[in-house]
Amino acid sequence: MKTDLCYIIIVHYNSLPETINCIKSIYTSSNKNYKIILVDNYSSDNSLAILKKEYKIDNKIVFIESNYNGGYAYGLNLGIKFSLKENKCTHLWLINNDVVITENTLKELLISDKSTNEKYIWGSKILNMDNTVQSVGCKLNKYFMTSSHNYKNSNDSFNITNNEFDYIHGCSIFLKKDLIRSIGFLDENYFLFYEDVDFSYSAKLNKIALGISKESKIFHKENSTVKKMNYQYLATLNRIKFARKYFKNMLPFVYLGIFYEIFKNLCLLRFNRNYLLIKHLIHEFS
Repeated sequence: MKTDLCYIIIVHYNSLPETINCIKSIYTSSNKNYKIILVDNYSSDNSLAILKKEYKIDNKIVFIESNYNGGYAYGLNLGIKFSLKENKCTHLWLINNDVVITENTLKELLISDKSTNEKYIWGSKILNMDNTVQSVGCKLNKYFMTSSHNYKNSNDSFNITNNEFDYIHGCSIFLKKDLIRSIGFLDENYFLFYEDVDFSYSAKLNKIALGISKESKIFHKENSTVKKMNYQYLATLNRIKFARKYFKNMLPFVYLGIFYEIFKNLCLLRFNRNYLLIKHLIHEFS
């Protein structure tokens, strides 16, 4: 593993504390064969200037500045495109900026990848900050295109034996760099959410397996920027995009599920989220 150089791609947008904590945790990694590709997705605050000042003499970090916020997949693709040009780079690790890794997270991902000659994309065991499980792989409802996390909120000591899952949680996606040429880049039509579902499904269509490196642990908290910008409605809307791309025959079920979401939002007094949903649905049919 000494010859493996992993490029860790992180997208940053107006979330300075999370990004700094993420970088600090990477510095504790027992495997030092990495380079951080920090993509700023056109932050509207002063956070990029602070980050560049903080890490200006650090040769472990490369800064890439986007000239507009094209979404999470767009930001990751900027980092991937840069990495593809780097001959020494052997692996890509796409992580959220609101994660904290452990000392052996990267080492365990590499061990898992070295354990097989098959083509794999690897995910990690994702933990909440209170040490309960957030996900060990994720499931997709084939009718409504809704997603769910395996073993959600269970204790980390629970004996996890079920390896059945449909996609890898997007806060940690690890793969050999060369696999990008088979899978392609992340679909930028998803501004946020479901880019991981799409990427995993595209991998499987290209005969690339999905695996979870269960000893590779990551702590993940929801990004405050997502809540602040009220982006949650995109998780519902992007089900249409995914179904239209891969499962057109299931679109009636997807729309039925979304109408149920609108009704539930009314009951929970989530009027602003309904407004955004209905506004974009009208655009879909106009």
